[in-house]
Amino acid sequence: MYDKIYECCLNLKDEAQLDGIIPIGRAWQTLRNTQIGDKLTDDGIHANELGKFLSSCCFYKAITGKNTAENDFTLPGFDKRISDLIKLCADSAF
Repeated sequence: MYDKIYECCLNLKDEAQLDGIIPIGRAWQTLRNTQIGDKLTDDGIHANELGKFLSSCCFYKAITGKNTAENDFTLPGFDKRISDLIKLCADSAF
């Protein structure tokens, strides 16, 4: 499923002549392959705090061009190591 969505996004990028697409899906897939696993939603569909933070890190990198790992912000209520892992997955998606 992920591969088909990714392929569709690439086709859309070319057809619409977009500069790029923010790779949130790729970041989610990367994070799912860590100890966090599939804990990015509460109901299997809608992003929880972890999923929202990951997505926002992707937007941060896309807008600023800076690595999120260089930003000192830590997700409130979570261990700093979790925030650092999320940032790393967001940065690696680009």
